[in-house]
Amino acid sequence: MFLKYGASHMVRSRNTTETFDLGALVPEIAAMEGGKAFRLLVLPGQGGSVAVLDPTDFSCKPAAYDGDYARGREPIATQAWPDAFTLFDTRKLRPLLGFSRIPAHPQLMSMVHGYDAILILSGSTPSHSL
Repeated sequence: MFLKYGASHMVRSRNTTETFDLGALVPEIAAMEGGKAFRLLVLPGQGGSVAVLDPTDFSCKPAAYDGDYARGREPIATQAWPDAFTLFDTRKLRPLLGFSRIPAHPQLMSMVHGYDAILILSGSTPSHSL
């Protein structure tokens, strides 16, 4: 099964509003059924833009990426290729970072422990309405 949702909905553990969402529930169901789950975080990189919903007409408008998801995660985000897509396997970073109840870099820890891989799309363009 493939699910495409926003990053906050698919993160392992609690999401940005401190509630448990699909990212915590779907892998548990998969494990009970003998399956596995893989979480991929996709972010725009340098020169990328995103689509923003305009609720007045329910259409998507292109907008500059403000880097909100990259804040506090610079050790990974700054290593992406500026002119190509870059894939990071965060599972390999977990033993290096460990886990702390009060981490020094909470956003970075959330990204590394919350997703199995991060794909940074430098130069990406936003989606648009059909």
